[in-house]
Amino acid sequence: MTGNIETEIKLLISKSSFKRLYAYLVEKGSKPRVTRQVNYYFDSPDPSRRYGLLNIRIRLANDTAELTCKIPIRELTDKDVISSHEYNARLSLAEAYLYIKNGLSAADIKDHFASIPEFGSYELYDTICYGRLRTTRIAFTIREELPPLLMDINKYLDTVDHEIEWELEQTDYALTLLNSLFTDLGIQKAGKAEPKRIRFFRRLEKLRQDASAGR
Repeated sequence: MTGNIETEIKLLISKSSFKRLYAYLVEKGSKPRVTRQVNYYFDSPDPSRRYGLLNIRIRLANDTAELTCKIPIRELTDKDVISSHEYNARLSLAEAYLYIKNGLSAADIKDHFASIPEFGSYELYDTICYGRLRTTRIAFTIREELPPLLMDINKYLDTVDHEIEWELEQTDYALTLLNSLFTDLGIQKAGKAEPKRIRFFRRLEKLRQDASAGR
């Protein structure tokens, strides 16, 4: 198991703004590097426990599987910056598909993440897989001294959104660069930036409410 504190800038933008930014970066000579990944999200089948703070997912990418637990750090989270403790455990593809089909029990979670100190503050519970979110991720190097800027196209539950992610510690510097770039290109944020998991479950809840209302 590996663990770290993940700090990332996260911004939602419109499809037209996404295409404008992509074209600009390519024109400036930055070569896009494209990867594809699928996130499967887990939570309790009990409505009273659902949508807790623990973010449990399995990610499939490049014929590999990884189980991740994220725990938010609220005091380090701002409107455009999200920080969390992130813990990752490698899985075989067979293990991953077994969990996706049958769920992750509290014992499974504890077994993979037994040494997470933050677990002392949470009651672990059995989970099931609620569905998947597919991401086409396009990485651009826009400053040699900084990690790549990530442009994500996310598809889930009959929804498509476009997102900018930048995983780095120099958030003030990076936000200044982005805001300047957005001003030059006429790009505005499209709604509140939230983790993919929250957007997935909010959309799932909306679809369930619409179904109950007979829409």
